[in-house]
Amino acid sequence: MLSVIKAGIFVTQAAGNSGPYPKTILSYSPWIVSVAASTHDRTYPNFIFLGDKQKFPGNGITPGTDGEGMYNLILASDGRMRNLSNLDVDDCQDPDHFDIAMVEGKIMICTYSFRFSLGISNIGGLISTAHTLKAAGVVFLISSEMTERQRFIPVAVEFPAITIPSVNDSLAILKYYYTSRERSATGVMIGTGAQAKILGGQQANFSSIPPQVTTFSSRGPDVDSSDMNVADLLKPNIMAPGHLIWAAWSSIGESTSDGLKAQNFAMISGTSMATPHIAGIAALVKQKYPDFSPAAIASAMATTAFVVDSSGKPLLAQHPSNNVTEELGTATPFDFGAGAVNATAALDPGLIFDAGYEDYITFLCSIPGLSNSTIFLATRSKCVPGTNHLPSDLNTPSLTIANLTGSRVAVRTVTNVASKGEIYTASVTEPTNVSIKVEPEVLSIEGGEAKPIALTLTATRSSAIASFGSLLLRGNEGHMVRIPIAVLLKKPVP
Repeated sequence: MLSVIKAGIFVTQAAGNSGPYPKTILSYSPWIVSVAASTHDRTYPNFIFLGDKQKFPGNGITPGTDGEGMYNLILASDGRMRNLSNLDVDDCQDPDHFDIAMVEGKIMICTYSFRFSLGISNIGGLISTAHTLKAAGVVFLISSEMTERQRFIPVAVEFPAITIPSVNDSLAILKYYYTSRERSATGVMIGTGAQAKILGGQQANFSSIPPQVTTFSSRGPDVDSSDMNVADLLKPNIMAPGHLIWAAWSSIGESTSDGLKAQNFAMISGTSMATPHIAGIAALVKQKYPDFSPAAIASAMATTAFVVDSSGKPLLAQHPSNNVTEELGTATPFDFGAGAVNATAALDPGLIFDAGYEDYITFLCSIPGLSNSTIFLATRSKCVPGTNHLPSDLNTPSLTIANLTGSRVAVRTVTNVASKGEIYTASVTEPTNVSIKVEPEVLSIEGGEAKPIALTLTATRSSAIASFGSLLLRGNEGHMVRIPIAVLLKKPVP
């Protein structure tokens, strides 16, 4: 990927889906933009209405049952052939296991079983069975708390269906069904008064809920070796939508996901869904600024990302990496890097933090324990003898220091990519137990000009707990340039 960067090509990579624990990031290098995944405010709500006026939410991008009327419910075990057991039919995978006369025109009730976990059964098979039996629809219930903790993909199918992901809601639906069921003296079901209709979930609903870091999104800090030593480099770099993302899907491909076989589109979650958003925005930035390097493109997105919602409250992370037992807490740079990407703002960044191939070679040469011969074999580039660089000296739109003993000076060079000059005023949010001095505090910079900014960080109290801050450069022409700061081990010098 470094060779790709040398050719001037922007590279972005998924952070990984091993969150929410620290040091689970799977993308390490500074020349790659590593992307965390967030939720977004688009949902596809689906509901089932019962004959006794109860209403339950569920998943499924499907049409509703025909018309406004209600349909009789039929439990899979009540519609089975008499020579089969309940275990043979609960997952509704084989239409030959059912009496079509019992099922036709009714909404089937099917249940999740261990066969789904083993890949023997799938939602596609369930829908096919219901369709073959001419059922009016199908409701898929969850039978245990262990099953409830699994993620159920909202499958898009052209058949009335709904998955009920809650055990309690599933039990309530079954209770309603059982109390309405009629049996003969021999125990055979002869009828039921239980009715329902499925609303359908094909209509998107948008809210004002701000993005959250998803639980599965891999977290920093970055590591510089197999010993898991923390690197002086921020990872992930940025966050983009990665939860329940619509995308094209190969209809002929093998699928390990329930219900996706033979589909042309799918809704999937993962940092691999977040990453293409960043690639697309990078293309927009490159279109506006054809001369931008990959680092400049990355900087434009990072410095304009947002870390607070529309009301000014900090963005949240599901199980934040600094307290994974907390269900929802304030996100940190180790959760989302510079923050949530803002595509519009990235097209007018004001200042950029640029770097090129030789800067990355210098970075590699500064990593403790990485030999010059190893670097040469990999890159055919030599380290310059006598230099005394630190990894934190790389001109990134962030600053991470794994071990701050006493004080350290980090210099960043900014380039004005706006059409005219601007005066920037610096303000700092200091990490806990760290003081920061910025020079200059006021920066006057012409269009196309590059100037250095020095940050002097000093440990004020010993601590091994990561703390976070930021540098904000506020321009008099309206540009806002922000970089996150992370400091881990802090040790003052007497």
